[in-house]
Amino acid sequence: MKIANLCLLLIVLLTSFHCTKPNDPEIPPEEKTNLAIEVEDVSCTEAWINLKIDKPNEVKLFIDDKETNPFHLTSDTLIYLDTLLPNKSYKIEAAYLKDGILSEKISALVQTMDITSHNYTWETFEFGDHGNSVIRDISILDENNIWAVGEIYTNDSLNYNFDEPYSIARWNGSGWKLNKIFIGTNTAINYNRDIEIIDSNNIYIAAGSLLKWDGKSSKAQIIVSRLALHHSNASIEKILCLSPSSIYGIGYEGTIVHYNGSSWQRIESGTNIPLLDIAANGDEIWINGYSYLTGESILLNLKDNKVTKVWEQNTATEKEPYGIYISSIFITNKDMFVDSDYGVFRNKLGVDSSSKWIKSTFRYDYKITGTSSNDIYTVGDQADTWHYNGLNWKQIYIDWSRNSHLRCAAAKDNLLVSGGDKYVNPVFYKALIKIGKRQ
Repeated sequence: MKIANLCLLLIVLLTSFHCTKPNDPEIPPEEKTNLAIEVEDVSCTEAWINLKIDKPNEVKLFIDDKETNPFHLTSDTLIYLDTLLPNKSYKIEAAYLKDGILSEKISALVQTMDITSHNYTWETFEFGDHGNSVIRDISILDENNIWAVGEIYTNDSLNYNFDEPYSIARWNGSGWKLNKIFIGTNTAINYNRDIEIIDSNNIYIAAGSLLKWDGKSSKAQIIVSRLALHHSNASIEKILCLSPSSIYGIGYEGTIVHYNGSSWQRIESGTNIPLLDIAANGDEIWINGYSYLTGESILLNLKDNKVTKVWEQNTATEKEPYGIYISSIFITNKDMFVDSDYGVFRNKLGVDSSSKWIKSTFRYDYKITGTSSNDIYTVGDQADTWHYNGLNWKQIYIDWSRNSHLRCAAAKDNLLVSGGDKYVNPVFYKALIKIGKRQ
């Protein structure tokens, strides 16, 4: 994820060197075994070290010249170190051990990531004069160019006695401007779910259909029509823009579509569960879904247009490791963060197949996001906002009145912007946006 006051993703310097001291015992060439050490990944407190060998052997590992217990390796092995300190450089060495004699050592340098600050200041903005206004998604270009989509009902949003809510709000650094966008001449888009911005002139919106907008005019172009999805309940609710020529959309009835810049295709998901969130790890796409009606939940992997079910809960009962449901996912580098009713889990994609539990869930979380593995956020009911700095979690905002719900969030640099709604009375909700700035 995840630039002032913010740690860049780690830079691992790998250096291999061979040296033989005058008093080191000589190992016959026919008994020498090739040994290599590679650093696969590093966090604030962890490192994943890959030891590569060409035949079984005893290997001893040294961390800053401190010996560890020897390993008997029969093949290449991933060693997990979890007692490191943030923002510190470590020398990791490895050597073969034969008849009590160490071979020449090989080494690698590991620089752990620094933690990020938990200190934020907040600005709160409310929109709407009647009806049920809500912010459903947010995208950030920079601190003076923030976009939000949803429905905002104001006194001047009425048109010939029909409500046509504002569906886009844009922050220019000093205030918010509300906009409507249309399909054709008079058809207003009044139910925007998601927004992805490639630049100010290339904006993609999920509104049941997949839309492209130039950010200036009042009209949007339909890229994928909801009517073309061939199911009355199918729709595009969430989008992922890898580039203008690779855009994925997901939604109700297990909808998955891919747009290549000129044409689109529907991808068979193997499920009818509503799909809620989507993230990418290189050429792998990850998708989660949850049905509020049946209690079913799912985690999918999409690669080369083939979908694999990684985790599925179809009985509304708890299932390891994630519990009953997955609400949101976020990927940065090789870290996939999974937010569920059990809490937040971290998976090291391509490095470690296990899921590590790192946080409990106290209220319903709608969204997990961040900028890097040491800068992760969750938002949910009561505007409950938590931050992970690479070492620990801290609640950085809460609405004790229980009136606020944060349903979406986006982060960039030292900025967190979240949105949702605020209860006023049973027939009146205001749209809500909070801007948090790290100090």
